[in-house]
Amino acid sequence: MSQAEEEWLSNILQNAQQNGKAVIVLEHHGLVDHWTGQSKLHPDYLIQDYKDVGKMMASYDVRLAFTGHYHAQDITLSDFKSDGYLYDVETGSLITSPCPIRYCTIKDNQVIITSDKIVDKLAPGADFSKNAHIITVMKLL
Repeated sequence: MSQAEEEWLSNILQNAQQNGKAVIVLEHHGLVDHWTGQSKLHPDYLIQDYKDVGKMMASYDVRLAFTGHYHAQDITLSDFKSDGYLYDVETGSLITSPCPIRYCTIKDNQVIITSDKIVDKLAPGADFSKNAHIITVMKLL
């Protein structure tokens, strides 16, 4: 994250915090390691400087981030101690079987997240589940 981007984000989060607004982040790349060694084996799946960015977001009371670059279904928590905590809700892709989707309900200062697999709901009877696993190799001219 560039210095200009960090300042921009910090200003937005500070303004939200001062006005009592809750912020939910939507970010393509992960903000928290989802498994031990992820940052070493697959660093491209995490935002650059993810530990510092996550800590900054948590310090401004951001508690929830939806991410997805890894195309997996996982929720993990990073506790930054005195700076707060951040849940990273990694969600799979609708183009990758089993085509997961998340539903988020916010009520009474609580967040309820449910997941569903829509693989066979998109086109009933089309056996989309079977076809979603097929890899097609095409020759490009």
